[in-house]
Amino acid sequence: MRVLPESGVDPNIQCELQLTALFRASFLGYERVARTLLGYGADPAIYSRSSVTALFCGTSMGYFAVDQLFLAAGLDINSQDFF
Repeated sequence: MRVLPESGVDPNIQCELQLTALFRASFLGYERVARTLLGYGADPAIYSRSSVTALFCGTSMGYFAVDQLFLAAGLDINSQDFF
């Protein structure tokens, strides 16, 4: 992952479901990966095709430490998912 910035990879690139790497890290509780992605500019406020954010993924799976990273990165705690 540390080669992302040097290789020009967009940390916010989305798959066909509009999920980013940050969604996956949040869903799986990978706190260190989420922290690294945020450091590379990943946006925790991006919505998926099903209208949820990475915050919803982490919360729904019980990974509150990951969610705290998103809030510390400036994600609005009052942001709403449309699920």
